[in-house]
Amino acid sequence: MRQHLLAIPLLALLAAARTAHCGDSLAVVHDGLGAEWGAIPVHALEPAGDAGANGADFVSLKVANDGEAMYLLLTVAGETLFQETTTGRLGNDTTLYLDGDANPATGRSVGGIGAELALRFGDRAATVYSSGGFGTSLSVFEAGYVGLPTHTAETFEIRVPYRTDSGTLWRTSANVDFYFFDSLSSDRFPNSGSFRYAVSPDPVAAPAVIPIARAEGTGMRLLVQNILNTAPKFDPEPFARILNAVKPDVVAWQEVRENDWDDADIHAYFDAHYPAPAGRVWTLARNSDSVTMSSWPVLDVLPLSGNHAVHIDLPDDVSDSDLVLFNAHTPCCNNDSGRDFEHDQISSTWRDLLNGTGPFAIDPGSTVVMAGDFNMVGFRRQLETMRDGLIIDNGTWGPDFSPGRADGSLAEVLTRHTHTRRAFTWYSPGSAFGPGRLDWVLYSEDSADVLRQFVLFTPDMTAPDLAAAGLQAGDSLASDHMPIVVDFAFRSPGVPLDAFAIR
Repeated sequence: MRQHLLAIPLLALLAAARTAHCGDSLAVVHDGLGAEWGAIPVHALEPAGDAGANGADFVSLKVANDGEAMYLLLTVAGETLFQETTTGRLGNDTTLYLDGDANPATGRSVGGIGAELALRFGDRAATVYSSGGFGTSLSVFEAGYVGLPTHTAETFEIRVPYRTDSGTLWRTSANVDFYFFDSLSSDRFPNSGSFRYAVSPDPVAAPAVIPIARAEGTGMRLLVQNILNTAPKFDPEPFARILNAVKPDVVAWQEVRENDWDDADIHAYFDAHYPAPAGRVWTLARNSDSVTMSSWPVLDVLPLSGNHAVHIDLPDDVSDSDLVLFNAHTPCCNNDSGRDFEHDQISSTWRDLLNGTGPFAIDPGSTVVMAGDFNMVGFRRQLETMRDGLIIDNGTWGPDFSPGRADGSLAEVLTRHTHTRRAFTWYSPGSAFGPGRLDWVLYSEDSADVLRQFVLFTPDMTAPDLAAAGLQAGDSLASDHMPIVVDFAFRSPGVPLDAFAIR
């Protein structure tokens, strides 16, 4: 906090009170990965270990902006789940206080600044303060805040738009003063005073629009989506428009309730709204609420808890080998033990298929795709078991392995929206949770290339692009999970079976 010590010269007092940083405009692809931040200098750095046992221990910070938002790349010491307060899930009780007019006399007087906005990450709540300090409570969704990843991590990419979803402009100055405080750990960042960020006026170029059309050379187009309680049965048109706009060869849907839609109903829906490409027929594979529609023959289907693996016979002009698709809808929310179990089950099944001890036989060069609603709102290990082959419960599910064969890990499909640099896949207006990246696509990079990938978020598309694709602005909002579309090209890796490695 600012100190009032008359013996200290004014300039020294101000230096102690505030760490200033000239702003950097940056075209941030807000995916939680931070790949584009390399040239941005560290705004602040503190040693780890100056915090309590629970909550966040702040270590470093980078700051950037574009014309709509500030971006914070925040690093903490040790795995933390930023959208949770429960200490057993590595939660935090961090508040970010932002003084949007750099005037301590306006807004809420706290910690030496006058905050116009307070974001409480673990509580998933926000408060906007008037010039007189009166507060209006919002959810983080209403505040427009998005923090990624939504699973545990040490580094978080935070987006704070200058204007809330309700229209309140909290930043009215070229300078923003702010600081972090975690009431669980009692850590303050900075340890005294506040940060000052001078917002850069330099423009950021609009992102290149990702075409919806299939990329040249594509062998298979995959659409992945959680369809929210069998929504196409009750609201068929938005999903039909999406299918006809993106024209997938294989569809992996989740949350298709068995009691609502039987196999005949689903076939009838596709026949009526999106018939199979010429010369092909739809083959359905399902288990529980996961449904895969393949326009190529299905050789094997393996139920895996609420998920399934489907062995697809790709034609020779598409691939020399076959495709093993794991269609996953693993447990939600704070059910970490259930998610651990199902992610281990999926990963170990792929290991057994690779080493020839699985429930069906595959060509050793077959491509694997693990896709769906992974519900990544818990521990990072649940992603690592599928992507990296790091089995959580080795006693039950066996040894770690290399799911990408000689490449080690599977590759992530790094999707962003077609018309913006946003990358969330879950979006639910009115929810207490902000948008998040819950849905993933992983694949074996030694046997397949991704030629095009995108998240279809129709509210951000231009009217001409919507019209050209036969879409409407609200189509993506027919579910709380956005469609993910991936174009694959396959190649023969020539990988012998003995190249598969148990770690």
